[in-house]
Formats: sequence, C-alpha cells, structure tokens
Amino acid sequence: MQAILAKIYCDDDGNMKISVSCSSGRKVFFRDELHRKLKELERTFDPPQMLAAEMLASKLGWDHSSYGKLIMGTLKNGDDVFVFTGEINEGKK
Repeated sequence: MQAILAKIYCDDDGNMKISVSCSSGRKVFFRDELHRKLKELERTFDPPQMLAAEMLASKLGWDHSSYGKLIMGTLKNGDDVFVFTGEINEGKK
C-alpha cells in the first residue's frame, strides 16, 4: 500500500487547489469543489484533503473493505498524508 500525499496551493489565476498523489497516480481538485461536495455529503467537519484522498483511492480501486480505514496525518513541512490502517472489520456494521 502507498501513502497519499496532499498539497494545497494557489494556481496562477488565484484558485485554491488540492493535489493528491502517490506512486500509482495523481489527481487535482479545486478546493471550493471539494467544500461543496462535503456539504452535499453532510460531512462539513471533514477537511477537503480527506475527500480528495478518498476520491484518488477510489479511482485507484482501493477501498475500505480491503484496506481498512483511511486516516490523516501531517508531515513536518505542513503537507498532509493519508494511509489505510489495514484493520478490516469483517462482518461488523
């Protein structure tokens, strides 16, 4: 399994973007787009980086049922990183 790295930056036009990447792929989102999606999902307390990491993991075919819960940490430089716990709750709801 690979860690997913999230970076927040501003493009040349002043748009805030979140880039999530790992060895297997990369995806870039507009931050406002992620905020709107979180509101639709009623997940207003989740950071947009979490949703971006989940969307990249989904694109790569990585899901919670196979790899456990996706958790977030922060590197010394301020970038966020996401990893799966590996704890799978088979048969539990």
